Amino acid sequence: MDYLEMNAEGGTIYLGIKDDGTVAGLKNDLQKMKMSSLDEYSRYIRQASRKYFSDDYAVSLIRTFPDPSDTIVIIEVEQSVDRVMAMSDGNAYTRKGTMTDLMSKEEIGRRKKMLAKLHVAENKKNKIGRLTIALNEAISSKKKVRLVRYLSGNSDSISDRIVEPINFVSNNEGIWCNELRPDGQHFLKQFRLSRISDIQILDECWEFEEEHIVGSTDIFNWTGSEEHHITLMLNVAAKNFWWSHIQEHQMS
Repeated sequence: MDYLEMNAEGGTIYLGIKDDGTVAGLKNDLQKMKMSSLDEYSRYIRQASRKYFSDDYAVSLIRTFPDPSDTIVIIEVEQSVDRVMAMSDGNAYTRKGTMTDLMSKEEIGRRKKMLAKLHVAENKKNKIGRLTIALNEAISSKKKVRLVRYLSGNSDSISDRIVEPINFVSNNEGIWCNELRPDGQHFLKQFRLSRISDIQILDECWEFEEEHIVGSTDIFNWTGSEEHHITLMLNVAAKNFWWSHIQEHQMS
């Protein structure tokens, strides 16, 4: 399997090994690239691989011996999602069957934008996961938490909030809490995880556990136990859409 096909289907690249399988090492590579250590060499490869590809393309440095003459680098490449194969001197290639096509600068630009969006989405996913773990820990230990730099759409402000987390709502997109105000008052309300910058679990235990009520969110995104009677005037298309939305909400 050649270099480009390996990038299309996934595989492994070995640096420092000859075609006959013997170890040549990386000493000559380090000298040619004017690098002082194997760590610097490994960092260079990681940065090069991430210039166009995602972080999932793992690069691992395998030290067989302390001497660079006996050391190899192994690059693990996952199967390409969009069939972009190789980068050389700023050029990008796509693999279509047995054909290799050079990508235009416009195509490379579009791919960079796509990767930037993927990185943003992945960072958001990782943040939500981290916040969820911290909130679960606080609920289990019945500790207060500080919602750091919470972005409030209602008050159009960014501030820290001290809360007693109770339970998750809206498919774990929000957290139902008892918010403790500086003036001593406290209120049950929902906070969206996407608007929380960070979470700090405090040493203080819950004060108002007896007042904790399991919260829920209705199809209007209203929270709380209070009931509201509403009247809707809809045309046929809106009625059909509304009814399908209610059914989906009930099934979830």
